[in-house]
Amino acid sequence: MKGAHGQFCEVSQLLAGDARGGQLADDLLNACFDHVLPEDGGEGSMKTLAHLMTALDRFNAYVRRGGKGPAEGLFVGTPEEVAAWAEDLTRQIWENRPN
Repeated sequence: MKGAHGQFCEVSQLLAGDARGGQLADDLLNACFDHVLPEDGGEGSMKTLAHLMTALDRFNAYVRRGGKGPAEGLFVGTPEEVAAWAEDLTRQIWENRPN
């Protein structure tokens, strides 16, 4: 089973050369980092989680609409599951671990 980073890379590669898809991927990564590694050094807030959920929903909708990736999108889950997924993705990138 692929980790969060592997899933993200796989879907991102399908969007290669797609300016809108690339922007949505950047927005999603920024939302992940903002939630997991907030500037104040604390924990993610409900506000950052809401922003993360919105960014993920937009990314998933774009992937589904374009038929360029998994039918369900990159990841779908409850807010708690999305927060855990974002933490996995962020930590894997931060620690340079692909999965």
